[in-house]
Amino acid sequence: MLLNHDLRHHYHYYHPLQDMLFNHDLRHHYQYHYPLHGMLLNHDLHYRGTMRDMQFNHDFDLQYP
Repeated sequence: MLLNHDLRHHYHYYHPLQDMLFNHDLRHHYQYHYPLHGMLLNHDLHYRGTMRDMQFNHDFDLQYP
């Protein structure tokens, strides 16, 4: 049994009072092979603010045998 799940979400938000740009990118890849093979989980999150000049990068990679 082989199950592949791919979810991509892009969210763009602009707030005129704070002059802030919120960019959210979520990429979720789920691969599961029953019963002895493993599971692969990829999580990628990007956050960027223009006024605060801030960049948040979160990369989560989990491989479970």
